[in-house]
Amino acid sequence: MILLVHRLQKAAILHNNQYISVKHVLYVLKDHKVTIIRILSYYYLKDIILKLSKISKLGSIEELEKRKKGKKSQLQGLLKDDMVDNITNVEDESLKLDPAAALAAIDFTTKDPSSPSPTSTNVKCIFSKLRNTIAELKLSINITEDEVKKANEARLMRVNDISILLSASGYEGFEMCRRKSFHGRLGDKLLIQVQDVLPWDITINSQVKDILMFLAKETINCLIDRVFVIRNCHDICDETNKKIIKKTKYRSILVHEITAVTSQFWKIPLSKIHNPYKEDDTFFNEQLIFDS
Repeated sequence: MILLVHRLQKAAILHNNQYISVKHVLYVLKDHKVTIIRILSYYYLKDIILKLSKISKLGSIEELEKRKKGKKSQLQGLLKDDMVDNITNVEDESLKLDPAAALAAIDFTTKDPSSPSPTSTNVKCIFSKLRNTIAELKLSINITEDEVKKANEARLMRVNDISILLSASGYEGFEMCRRKSFHGRLGDKLLIQVQDVLPWDITINSQVKDILMFLAKETINCLIDRVFVIRNCHDICDETNKKIIKKTKYRSILVHEITAVTSQFWKIPLSKIHNPYKEDDTFFNEQLIFDS
């Protein structure tokens, strides 16, 4: 996260901007296509959920007041019927498509005609902001449906494999860990720590902060992905024996496995990285660990 925020700040300076914005996030990640696809997929799904929640609302306050005058059972029936009717009669065709197909069908060379003000930093408008910024920067984002599906395919297969091997209590804990995110207090503490060790003050808006929290978890996921890639290269075991698979392939991740991954990207060993950092610190020359 320290390395990423440093790159964002450098991008802001390059574009003669005082603050870090979504534009700088996309500029820094422009060569990491798979990561960009995951960002777009995540915020596109959030956008769909927001649109569907709006569609399911039942109209004006006046109409609701009229219904309140009726019997409670009649009101419940009306609410149920209207919600089903509203969701099944969606005018926006994109909401009826498979999310992967819908995302692949979007023309990222043009801006979203229904997007809010360009200066808006509302976290509910992040997907529109991403789309408009991609068009503005003229980034070559040609996404296919297969690419969208493959971006998360390996992770989903691994989750399914691990789920089968776990006990009931183990699966419950596994799902709780999967749902954890950096959105909230944990993310706030992370950004405070990042700002404390960097040699300058960082100013970001709510949209950038939200994306950074997504990328914090994405970094962990990328590290885990690469640990399992290394394991697959060395593991020779009976793939039908669940006990052996659990012991070798899906055992707990150890520190040396993480350092084995980082050493593929960073010239400086983790043990040699110290903070606070100087502006010309050699660590800032290292690579971001994201999927390209």
